[in-house]
Amino acid sequence: MNWGYEPLTREIARRYLQAGVPISHEEMVITTGGTEALNLCLRAVTKPGDTVAIETPAYFGFLEIIQALGLRALEIPTCSRQGMCLDSLKEALAQNDIKVVMLMPNFHNPLGSLMPDEKKQQLYELIAEHDLPIIEDDIYGDTHFGDLRPKPLKAWDRDGRVMLCSSFGKTLAPGFHVGWTAPGRYLERIRRLKFINTMGTPRILQKTIAEFLRDGGYDHHLRSLRRAYREHLHSFLQGMQRHFPDGTRYSRPQGGNYIWVEFPVKVDTLRLRRDALKHKINTAPGSLFSAVKDRYRNCLRMSCSQPWSDEMDAALKTLGDLVKQQL
Repeated sequence: MNWGYEPLTREIARRYLQAGVPISHEEMVITTGGTEALNLCLRAVTKPGDTVAIETPAYFGFLEIIQALGLRALEIPTCSRQGMCLDSLKEALAQNDIKVVMLMPNFHNPLGSLMPDEKKQQLYELIAEHDLPIIEDDIYGDTHFGDLRPKPLKAWDRDGRVMLCSSFGKTLAPGFHVGWTAPGRYLERIRRLKFINTMGTPRILQKTIAEFLRDGGYDHHLRSLRRAYREHLHSFLQGMQRHFPDGTRYSRPQGGNYIWVEFPVKVDTLRLRRDALKHKINTAPGSLFSAVKDRYRNCLRMSCSQPWSDEMDAALKTLGDLVKQQL
């Protein structure tokens, strides 16, 4: 079996080396998108009934995978600025039989939080103390607005317990479905599961992306993408501040394309979704991002990937009017 087109795995490994993560191209498995990478990693270290510690609010894709595999999600409070609360995680590890920690340290979906380097090191040391694996989703790492790409948690991995996952789905082409994992000590388990799951990832797509990375086209594209995302987020924040009611709070991400919105407690974003659909406006209510019923009922994830326009401004005004009606 060929677990990845070698020129592509070499290019990915080279990019991680530049970000401070010395990964060999030989320890990578190319997957059919980032979701398969996460799915394989979870299957490699758990069995049905096991407990997975995740951030809350959590990306609903995590919750769907965990439920589909018959696992239990234990939600750990997460800050919109610095990521998962390590004190809460430490307490959860002491009181529960947790088998793996699954998180998104760089530009978390939906909060947009970026975990500082010193906190990443503390997290790794805490997990190493309990001898657990970590599944890291680094899919937004390349969407940073600053000069330097934030290091993945994998940069602190000394014994192969961090299972790094990502894909080109958020930066290049979702339809390509080309992702990867560098699963450390779990490499052979992942290879077996990949063989059972899909056997391989289409090579023509891997060749296309490898060439794009090799000739510098991807880096040029990323510079434009990051600039666009930064401008979009700024425009959306200004629009929401104009149209949403007083007392609304917003996250202020330094990368990615999501803003977490917290309305006054009286607001029900499930009701807001139903009302907004009548105006052909789609929203992501906060309750999607937790397995706990009615959690984040007054919250909303805003996707800011589309260019700002008068149509966007009008849609935000309509949303703001609908929210004010609830108050």
